[in-house]
Amino acid sequence: MNEALPDLVARFRIRQGLFRKELVEAALYELDGYGCVMKTDKVFNPGDTVVLDLVMDMPFDEIRAEGLSGLVTERRKHCSNFFYSIDFVELDSNGGSSLAEKLRRIREVVSKKQSLKSRRSPGSISGFRQMADPDFSLKPARKETSMAKKAKQNVDKIVKKVNKEFEKTSAQIEGLVNDALKQFDSLQNQVQEPVRKLLKEIDELRDREMKRFHEEFERRLEEFHELQSSILERLGVASKEAGQEVKKLTDEVSKEASTAAKKSAPKKTTKTASKAKASASKPAAKKPAAKKPAARKAPAAKAA
Repeated sequence: MNEALPDLVARFRIRQGLFRKELVEAALYELDGYGCVMKTDKVFNPGDTVVLDLVMDMPFDEIRAEGLSGLVTERRKHCSNFFYSIDFVELDSNGGSSLAEKLRRIREVVSKKQSLKSRRSPGSISGFRQMADPDFSLKPARKETSMAKKAKQNVDKIVKKVNKEFEKTSAQIEGLVNDALKQFDSLQNQVQEPVRKLLKEIDELRDREMKRFHEEFERRLEEFHELQSSILERLGVASKEAGQEVKKLTDEVSKEASTAAKKSAPKKTTKTASKAKASASKPAAKKPAAKKPAARKAPAAKAA
């Protein structure tokens, strides 16, 4: 197995769930102005796109070529990892852009480090341009660069559309959720207010009915007591207070009677005299009635 390029790594991000991305570092085994060969345990399929950040470690400062868009053109498995052949797309290989200039500097530094390393240990990098499989190279991929670029453009458009649709859908879902929460709050308020009013009215009605019931009960109880006292008075089992009242009434009546008797005393004397005369004349009138038994005996003798 050939060694990786010295002090050079490729960094890229892969999505883990909806809101989380993972930063991955991978070793590079080949690099030129058109693409590279990368080894990683992450899974990509031919036709996938990946955005690479190439970082060259230097003693004082790092050389970075960030935002290199690559298209996976080939994949080979080696143990638990994969070797990927990646073509750079939307990159001016003539060196007209700053990104192409940084990539050129990285390639120069890599070539110098490789030459120094080959001088120190000759034969250790004899097969530098070959991988574990000698047929795995970038040369066949160069023939398909134009087709890969077109495919990459189409893939980028599809990815952009998918991202836009995803963002739009997520925004719509958030708006729907917010509207639903607002409607739920308003509905809850609309339900709670009538319930509170109804409970208040029920409490007021209960208090009013209880008050009316107590008043009616007291009135009925008073009537019952009055009826009971009247019945007891008629049966002669009145209370002491009733007896005292009766005594007062009798005293008043007796006083009135005595005063009336005093006023009518002369009239009574005349009445007694007339009564005496009448009694004297009454025996004389009653004498002929004594003959009635004799009249009754005469029919008895005839019958004999």
